[in-house]
Amino acid sequence: MFGLFKNRNVDIKNRNNKIVLAYGALENGLKVVENHWSVGNHKQGNEYLELIFEAALQNFLADPQECPEVVRQAQFEGLKILIAFLQRHGKQGHLNKLIKKIPQCVKSFEPVQLQYLMHAINVTMESLQSTQGIFEHRLVYYICQRCGKLNLISTAPCVHCGFAATTERTYRRALLLSSQILQTPILLELASGLQMGHHTTPHKSIDEVWTYGNIDQVARERTQSSDDSLKLLLQFSINSAESFAGVPNLSIKCSKCERSQNIATHDPVQHCLSCNNQIPTPYFRRLKATLNEALDVITYYADHREDVAYANFISVFVLIMDYALRRDKAPTRAQGRDLIDRFIFISPLSYYSEHLEVRIEDDHAVGFLLPNCSLSEDIREMFERHVMTLNCLFEMLTSKELQT
Repeated sequence: MFGLFKNRNVDIKNRNNKIVLAYGALENGLKVVENHWSVGNHKQGNEYLELIFEAALQNFLADPQECPEVVRQAQFEGLKILIAFLQRHGKQGHLNKLIKKIPQCVKSFEPVQLQYLMHAINVTMESLQSTQGIFEHRLVYYICQRCGKLNLISTAPCVHCGFAATTERTYRRALLLSSQILQTPILLELASGLQMGHHTTPHKSIDEVWTYGNIDQVARERTQSSDDSLKLLLQFSINSAESFAGVPNLSIKCSKCERSQNIATHDPVQHCLSCNNQIPTPYFRRLKATLNEALDVITYYADHREDVAYANFISVFVLIMDYALRRDKAPTRAQGRDLIDRFIFISPLSYYSEHLEVRIEDDHAVGFLLPNCSLSEDIREMFERHVMTLNCLFEMLTSKELQT
């Protein structure tokens, strides 16, 4: 049987047949592992699990020839079985390997299937450190269809406003508004429109911001699913809707006059706006506020690009921010350095239809007014504050306050 996994004794030339055969042998193989464990033979059980796991990675994450539906389905069902087994037996190390591998296969699975796999693994991830390997690959992120903020998980309430999809219609929209389906410039254009519209009365809805046909028809076409995964994901989303604990605490309170105010991210020394008393600011709370504001600046004002490096930069930014706001998990200095390096790689980044530009020089963001810039003085001053916020972020991401 294990010859099927390692492909040593079975001469099968067609890779698709290997995938289907591996799926057929998976459940029996995992039962053998459990049988060994049940009689105390942990060493041999673990050895068999390693064989099965490595073969599963090879077959279930492979790119099938001509993408036949039966092979895609075998890969998806095989991964579902494997993930459930690993979760049941607390195999965190194997799950860590999977979460690093699956983002490589963004184009291999349908949106519903990919989100199911990522949800199944995501619920077991306790820290951002366990996701280190996925920094090498493009991640899938979503925009909230109510407030437009960027989130990492479609089955959890928006970390900023608490919106959760509780109907099939809204969940299909959630999947549509993702980096797996929409190109980065379109996705961030929608995010910007929703975020700006969220400050108007009445708020702008996704139906008003969306300009690419009937949004529900497009969502149905792009999120078709031949299995029950969509229903399961919707149920996950419904179940998690009540878990929203409120918007992130990104404010500080003066001990003298007891007035609360938002953190001024570009200013390392915080003073009360009412009595000018200096207010101590917890480092991690200021980092959260800076991450949030810096990503808003890029979403609102940057001239977004379609290249892969830019898409990867945004997705890693969302990953770091989501873990900080949703799970109170700070990045390491290495991960902070990685985000800065990605910014350096995509610089110069233009703003306001190429009137302004941010370049990175010696790990510092520098703003430039391009020739014939006709923007008002107010916008120029706002742009300078944005550059200060980016520099504050760079300094905090390389601070000794973070773990190595």
